Amino acid sequence: MSWQRATAAYPLVRLHDASVSLDKWLRFVRRHCGPSHQRAGLIAIRDCRGIVHALFSYRVDFDLHNRKRLCVANLIVAHIPGSKIEEAVATSTRNISAELGCHTISAEQPFRPASAPWKRCPTAEALTRRIGLSRRLH
Repeated sequence: MSWQRATAAYPLVRLHDASVSLDKWLRFVRRHCGPSHQRAGLIAIRDCRGIVHALFSYRVDFDLHNRKRLCVANLIVAHIPGSKIEEAVATSTRNISAELGCHTISAEQPFRPASAPWKRCPTAEALTRRIGLSRRLH
């Protein structure tokens, strides 16, 4: 995602977490995008009207064998009945992984106390099934 398109993704971010202001979102984008971030960035998946339906951050990390691994985090998805959003997210992660020469893909999951009410993200579960993502606690 380019810096210029960051505001187009903000409605999805706000829908996901109303406590994130536009300024806070733009600071987050600034830290993850731009020419100085060759091994990290943000991906926004939009429809033909330009509406953002999913976004995630990524970075290249290395495993114990010094092989590149694509780490996906901050996954936000608007689940719309009948949409192919899970497929689009899976395809995007595979494409960026191949483009960056990564051997594996992992999806980070924020640590949450066992007592906290939490509903699993259907897109993250679909990604795990479709492309064999490994899960990692963050």
